[in-house]
Amino acid sequence: MRIDEIDKNFSAPSVITEPDMLFIAEGDKNVYFVDGEGMYSGIFANSYTVDGVHPNDVGFMHMAEKIGTLLLHSLGFEFNI
Repeated sequence: MRIDEIDKNFSAPSVITEPDMLFIAEGDKNVYFVDGEGMYSGIFANSYTVDGVHPNDVGFMHMAEKIGTLLLHSLGFEFNI
């Protein structure tokens, strides 16, 4: 999601820095945020990591699909993996 589309009640994580917010204030519409909190969710959430934190091969593949979809969307492609 674009950072300027984040719910106003959302507590911005520390990775969203002041320069990021400055770019947005100056009108940059191409600053995106990938929410890692929801990266591993659903029925198979435990199968994406080796220890509940660090991704395994399946976890990295899942991350690539999620981030790849966002990247394609940000470039103007509508593509669902």
